[in-house]
Amino acid sequence: MQFSKAFLLLYYVLGVIFCNASSDGNLKMVYLKEDVPSPKNYSIFVTTASYSIDYIIENEKNIFENAFGKSINTRPGSKYWVRYSLPIPKHTSIVVEYDNVLNIEMYYQDEGGNYKKLKTSKPSNFFSERDIFSNKHAFTLPHISDSLKVIGKITSEMSVGLGSLLNTTQNYSKKIGINFLFIGIYFGMVLLVMFIAMLFYALLYQKIYLWYSLYLISLSLFAASYWGILYPLLGIDKIKYIHLFFPYSCITLSILMYTKYFLETKTKFPFFDVVIWISFACKILVVALYLIFELDFLYEQSIDLILLTPTLIVSIESVKKGFKPAGIFLISMSMIYVNFFLHSQEHTTLINSLMPASLRHMMSLWGFYFFIFSALEILFFNLALVQRFIILKMEKEYEHKQTLSFQTQALEKERENVDLKEQLNQNLTVLVAQRTEQLETANRQLIIQQEEIYRINELLKSDNQKLSIDIEKLTQARLLRKNLSFDEFQSTFPDESTCLTFIADLKWKNGFGCQKCGYKKFYLLTDKYQSRKCKSCGYKESSTLHTILSNVKFDLRKALYLSYLIYHDPLTNIAKLSTDLGLSTATCYEFTDKIKAVIEEKVPKNNHSDWTFLFELKLNVESEKK
Repeated sequence: MQFSKAFLLLYYVLGVIFCNASSDGNLKMVYLKEDVPSPKNYSIFVTTASYSIDYIIENEKNIFENAFGKSINTRPGSKYWVRYSLPIPKHTSIVVEYDNVLNIEMYYQDEGGNYKKLKTSKPSNFFSERDIFSNKHAFTLPHISDSLKVIGKITSEMSVGLGSLLNTTQNYSKKIGINFLFIGIYFGMVLLVMFIAMLFYALLYQKIYLWYSLYLISLSLFAASYWGILYPLLGIDKIKYIHLFFPYSCITLSILMYTKYFLETKTKFPFFDVVIWISFACKILVVALYLIFELDFLYEQSIDLILLTPTLIVSIESVKKGFKPAGIFLISMSMIYVNFFLHSQEHTTLINSLMPASLRHMMSLWGFYFFIFSALEILFFNLALVQRFIILKMEKEYEHKQTLSFQTQALEKERENVDLKEQLNQNLTVLVAQRTEQLETANRQLIIQQEEIYRINELLKSDNQKLSIDIEKLTQARLLRKNLSFDEFQSTFPDESTCLTFIADLKWKNGFGCQKCGYKKFYLLTDKYQSRKCKSCGYKESSTLHTILSNVKFDLRKALYLSYLIYHDPLTNIAKLSTDLGLSTATCYEFTDKIKAVIEEKVPKNNHSDWTFLFELKLNVESEKK
């Protein structure tokens, strides 16, 4: 794995440096069949101006340069005028053929020395307006004299070679027949495989078949463009790189995703899964840059080859791990690399020296190398997909058999468990009967003990009631003592909450009654004054409101203590008491006067002997203000 990562990194670096180092694709100006005579005086005139044929004829001696044996590529915006003389034997028709992405006007010199227009061939009229049914630019040269002089005007929106092929009509007709036969076989095979792939996708709903179908569609569009079939169907005359670049880019993208799902890189090869996503994003970026800036060098197939490198390496790693379909998949990827190599090197000295001339012409001009290796790609990709499907199916069948075996074992185990359970149930029934008898005996003893406990609890309850009464009497006795100090008083009322509870219990000991509507039911609020809210009118009343402690601004414990002392000893020294309680003399006098007034008003009538009655009294508003 570490070697593969290092190799991948090195390949990317070299690819960035040499991505534009492929062959320029130039073609020699003329390719000949063995029975076709060699043209003479092959010359060319390159210009960016739009000259007429009359201007070219008048100045042909000055503007044409010898071009025989040279390799020339077209450039967008330039016009290429070619001129040559061709000896044509009697009873022989010669066909001249050019690449399918060119726009060509052909003129020939008649017996009177005048130039006549032969044909205007555009990509959009491959199948019409011509005397030869072909997917290439093909012209039949008339036999006028032993040496026919020809002038042609060639333009192209792409950089392609100006090579042409001269052939006899009879041989060319055979060639075209074979050409269309192979094209028909190719597209028939693609459509059949695509139908099978879409059928598998509809049945299994797996993304791998969808990406494989997209690969086949993209490959078909590229082949239709490469062989010149797509342009007449769409009526395209100005062919640009985008017509080949877009389907070729879709081929690269679909192969990347097809590899991802075929080899399950997300789970088996996480590193290469990330690399494939990076390659996918880079190709999307390349497409975007091409569409925005129209940079023709981005069409270089070496870029796609670099981006497809992770698929080749991960397939090798998958083969190492023993995934059988990866072997055929690796062969398919190898076909892509071989196809690219032949396409980029088809006009180099190496290939030309290894191939016979006739085979070299067929491979380079007819594009049969693309047909062969594309067909092999599809064949091996399809075989890999079928093998993967068969292996996965066998694995599922094996898992199904294993599941059935486990289920059978589980059923047998369950039967044994049922028998064992019945035996255990019988044993448990005997044990339960014995245990039930023991429990009934113990239960009878528990009932006897419970009755004894109940009797003891009743005695304890009676003792507790007596103890509570004694404690209450003791507390009241302490409060009735006339010489109770403030510290002792605080032991009974340690905080204001205790004081408020004490006051509320005295104030509402006979039940709550709303001061506004008289309603008896209330909500107990959670404020610090332990207020109650009427459920009928919503009136709120605190525990101190309408009592002797209403509007008291100092500590309630001190207020209670003052009430306690003044009730028991009206002649208490107020000045000393204010010092002991930490209150101002004025405050103490004001509050003691309020207490004395209430005592004078209420005590003779009610004749209470307990100071707590002061908090049961409900004062009117005037008394509260005092």
